[in-house]
This record gives sequence, C-alpha cells and structure tokens, in this order.
Amino acid sequence: MVKKRISIGIVLSLIIIPFSSFVIIGEIPNIPSHSEINFSSLINQDIVFEYDSSFTREEFVISSLVLELDIFNCLTLCFITDSSQSYINDLRVVFIINDTEIEFFIPRLYQDHSEHELVKTFFYPERFTGIINVTVICEGQTSNYPLEGSLTILSNTNIEPIIIPSIGKDSTSIPIVPTALEFLGSPSTIRTGSVESAFYISDDNSKLNLSLSFSTSFFSAGNKYIEILVNSTLIATKEFDRGILNSISFLLSPDIGLNVVSINFNVELCMDLVEIDNIQLFGYTYNLEELLPKNAIDYIHWEGSFSEQILDLSALKPSSTYSEHILRINVDYGYIGTTITPAIDCSLHLGSDVLISETITIDKQTNSSHSIEAETYTTSYLSPLIFRISGSAIGEGIFFIYDTSKVESETLPILQENSVRKLVEDETFTSNVDITVLEFYDVFRSTSSYVGQKLVFSFSLLNDLNEPVNQIDILLEISLLTVIDSSIFNKEFYNITESFTLLDTISEVRITLTIYNAQQDFRIQNFYYQLVSLGENSPPLDDLSSDILFDKPSLSTLWILLLIPFLVVISIGLKRVEKFGKMHLVPFLCNFVRESESKNDKSTPEEVEDNQIESTKKIHCFYCEAELEEIEDDGPIICLNCGKKTRTCKICMKYMVAGKELSQLFECGHVFHKDHILEWIRIKGICPICKTRINEESVITYYQGLLE
Repeated sequence: MVKKRISIGIVLSLIIIPFSSFVIIGEIPNIPSHSEINFSSLINQDIVFEYDSSFTREEFVISSLVLELDIFNCLTLCFITDSSQSYINDLRVVFIINDTEIEFFIPRLYQDHSEHELVKTFFYPERFTGIINVTVICEGQTSNYPLEGSLTILSNTNIEPIIIPSIGKDSTSIPIVPTALEFLGSPSTIRTGSVESAFYISDDNSKLNLSLSFSTSFFSAGNKYIEILVNSTLIATKEFDRGILNSISFLLSPDIGLNVVSINFNVELCMDLVEIDNIQLFGYTYNLEELLPKNAIDYIHWEGSFSEQILDLSALKPSSTYSEHILRINVDYGYIGTTITPAIDCSLHLGSDVLISETITIDKQTNSSHSIEAETYTTSYLSPLIFRISGSAIGEGIFFIYDTSKVESETLPILQENSVRKLVEDETFTSNVDITVLEFYDVFRSTSSYVGQKLVFSFSLLNDLNEPVNQIDILLEISLLTVIDSSIFNKEFYNITESFTLLDTISEVRITLTIYNAQQDFRIQNFYYQLVSLGENSPPLDDLSSDILFDKPSLSTLWILLLIPFLVVISIGLKRVEKFGKMHLVPFLCNFVRESESKNDKSTPEEVEDNQIESTKKIHCFYCEAELEEIEDDGPIICLNCGKKTRTCKICMKYMVAGKELSQLFECGHVFHKDHILEWIRIKGICPICKTRINEESVITYYQGLLE
C-alpha cells in the first residue's frame, strides 16, 4: 500500500512481514530542509493492535521519519479502543526513540470506544533534526475468554519540541504538560496525576518565586495534596481544595542552567472521578531584599526544612528601668513562600514570661499585613523581647515584621487603700450589631495579700440620643476570681459594690461589658474601679514563710499551737468511740444489767442472757446507770438516785419515756424518737441539734426493747 503526502513530499510504504508480530512502516527517500517541513508529525496512519484473553505483545517500527527533537519534548498519544476492556492491568504503549522511552498506560476509564488522548513529556539528550526510527510496543489482555479487543493508535499522534523559557525578574509563563488531568480515585490506594515543566536560570545569586494555579472538580477524598519537585528534589507539599480555583506560591533556590519541575497531584481514599484543569505555572527571580516590603523592619528567611526560628524584637520596647510593666502588644507580620501546614506556631517571650502564644493559619500566610495583639503584664521587662515561630514544612519562605508593630508599656501601679483606677475617661464606641462586647484589661500591685476588700465599680453609658441602653451584662474578674457577674437594665449610671478577698500581690483585672441593642454610637464616661480594704484575713498555712516555722524564739510556741487541734480531735474521737461501744455493743449491755441489779442490794445478780435484753422492761438512768421508775401519765422519767430526768426529743419536744422506741445518731450521739428521726432524715438530712449531715445508716436503735 502506498500513500502520498503532497504537502511535505514524503512517500511512505507499509511493508507487513507475515508470521511475526513485527510491523515496519517504510522509508523516506529524501529529506526536505528545516524551513520546508513541519516536524511535529509522528505517524501518518493508524496503528492497530489486537489482543485477546492471553497476554499479547506486539512491536511496530516506524522507520525513516524526519523529526525535530529538542531537549524538552511533548508526545501526544491519540487512540481509540474497541470491544472488551483490558484485564486488571491497563493497556501499555511504549514509544522508543533511540534509547529514550516514553511510556503510556491506558486505564480502563478510557477504554470506552471513544477517542482520547494522553500527553507525556520526555527529555532527549540533544537537539536533533533528521531521519530517525521509532519503535512502538503495545501490550494488552482482555478480562475473559473468548473476548477480544483492539487498540488503534491514531495517525494524529504527534511529537512537539517545547521551548524552554529563561526566567528573569519579570513574571514569565512556564509551559506545563499536560494542562489538564483526569483519573479515577481508589478506595484503598493513592492515585496520582503528574505534570512536568522546565526552565533555565542564568543568575547564580537569584531566588525563584513560582506561582501555581489550577481548578479541580468536586470529589470526595480522605486526603488530597500536591508534591512539587525540582530536579527530583522535593521542595514543597501542600493540601489543595476541591471544587475551586487553587493558587499556590512557593520559593526555591534553583540550579544554574536547566531546572525540571514535576508536580504530583495525589488523591487518597477516593472513589470519584478527579478532574484537574487549567493548570498554569508562572515564575520570576528575585533578590531577598527586593522581595521584602520596604516597611519590613526584620525578617526570617528559611530554606529546606522549616523548624524553629527566632526574631529579637527588643527594639519595639520603650526604654524603662523597671521590671514590672503592663503591656499592650501589636505585632504586624507578613509571609511569602511555601505555606506551612497546618499552621505556624508563634509565641512572644520576655525572659521566662510567655506574653503571647498563637497559631498562624494558612489563610494568614500571605504578604499582606496581619496582626497579633495582646494585653498582659510582665515582671521581666528588662529581658530581651523574643518572637519565636515554629512549624513543619519543606521548601523556602520569608517571615517578616512590619514597622507598624509596637509595644506600649506602663509601669505596674501600686494600688493603695481607697485608690481609684480609672480605665476610661470619656470615649465613644460604634456598634452596628445587636450585641456589642467590650473588653478591658488592667493589672495592679497591692501591698499585701489575703486582704478583705470592698470593690466599687462605676461608669456611665448613654447612646447617641443620650438614652440608656436596654441591657448590659457586666463580668468583672480579679485574678480569675469572679467578683461581679450581673445584668442591668435601662440605667445611665452604674455603681456596683462587692466584697471579696484579694489573693495575690499582683492581680489581673478583666472587665467584659456585653451591650444589647446598641446598633449605634454610645459613650462611656468615668469608667473606674476602687478598692477599699476591709482588713487582713488569715492566709493559708502553705503561705507561712519558713522563717516563721523554724525561727528559734517562736518555734516551741508555734508547734504547740499546731498540735492543740490534733489533740482535741483525738480526744473527741476517743469519747465517741467509748460512748458508741457503751450503747451499742450487746455484751456490754448484759454486764450493765447485771451490775445494775447488784446496785439494788440483790445479793445474787440475776443472770441475763443476751436474748433477754430484747424483752426486759427495765430501763436505767442515762447519767448514773440506776434503775428508773416509770410514770404512767407520760410525764418525765426521774432518776431517784441522781434526781435527773430524761431528755426531750428535739423534734417533737416531748420527753423520751417508756414504750417509745428511741434511736441515736452515730456521728454526733444525739437521741430522738425513732419514728421522728427517720422522717426527719428523709426531709432534712441533718441532725436537728448540731446540723451534722446524716442518713438512715447513721441511726442506731439501741433503745428498742429496753423501752417496750
């Protein structure tokens, strides 16, 4: 078969050798000049590869083609499949140009009887124009017997040399291949789509800023991120968003000469179709000083692996010779380069004091100004002011501080008795929302701790119509102790007095005003607080100094005072144990009855068995243990031996007499009518006499039986 290409004057003949899976596409008799031919055509007719359920491999040789190759080239494979899809493995197509191989895998996604194209870049060792042979290897297998399939490599499959740009100080578009990706995710593995590009660098002192942008379809995935490699070295990784336009900038130190950029789009735990398109890459070189804003006063430049970095911001502090200060801090910063995920951790230190501890999220890692603000105090003002940042990333970046950063300081005030601390003299605030929250911060030093204080808090608040607002919630805390927490309605002047104990010598004051239904300007005047001493309270034992505990003149007296409470507790405990044993233990009651009989001049005490106690009607004096006489009119029982009468039940206020079942509380020893104390426990839960917390398990019914 002979076919003419009149436009380029090339005659190709196709010679098929039978009994072999080897196809030769024939010779080119003469070569036009470089200016007369378009060197982008790779083949001029279709190549058909047929396969079945057994593994099939076939080679095709396209001989004597006139091609132009550059160092960086692009091969576009155009194809269509027919019949059954391939087996688990994809169809494999390899183009071999001399020793250079360009490998394609055609996934089952594209084996749908429709025309598709895949694009690959490849590097050739030299610029070349002339006659060359190209070998095409095809491999495939259908999923089941006797199914057959075919792959047709279309004649518009072509190769194009890519012009590699040289990057300078002006932003330059860098060609990237391909400009779109499409692949199917996997629920068990990571699927990757890749693009490549290349550029030249001539200045050995230059840094490079690359900007990548792309759009993605909306898909569900457990993890999605890009990897950016330059000359096979990983310089950055970053997660990307789905369903939107992504823009990513990163800095690097390129090599002199040719640099190859590979970008991998990785998707993990995904079952959807992933589409990435409109992939663009721009770059420009810079010197570090040129990239920084003119109003940057200090910066950190990192390259390679990011770790902890330090800036000394001591120059922001006003000069002072005092170590205790109230601080109002504002650090304005910017960032250029590889984004640090999930965030940059930052902190501001004065000596051992940590003044600020925050995170800088990805959306704030830009060269526009962002702020970190704090109100706090320090006792180490004379120490260096150190700003630390840390995180984890691979790449390059610049973190810088703007000259708008500032530190305002005030010497820590000492609040004497009846001192007034005014925070706002007269200030107007603007509100455009229903609820406005204002926060005020202050710190003071007192001359002593553990002092009872009366706090007077006062201010006036009116809207721009000189009317009070509907409601204000006031929260005032001193050293994390809530002193005021109240809501006030429709008042112009606010004056609140509360008592509390001042715990520390240095106290932080935080005041929060929540203003409702303002929706306009409002004015605060004479906003102050005042402390009035109520006298010292006893500090806890832990705060006594070791000098007092071990000072020789007072040592013996102090330890005696400390031992007295323990001796009292032990004495009370022994008495309760003795009383409980006396009233509760049955063997002791048996001996008690025998001794009582002998006291009544009985020569032979009556033997009383343990089980007889439950039925005897004899009762004895609570005080002298003598036998008591029963009075029939429900009056008091009087002991003829000591003259004392029985006690009253403090619940019903009647005497405890024979025939009434009594109970005693174990904790405190008080005795009541049993039915009364059980009902009392259910309602009150405390002893009527001493207010001790009790329950039904505390009740001892030891008089039951003795009074029956």
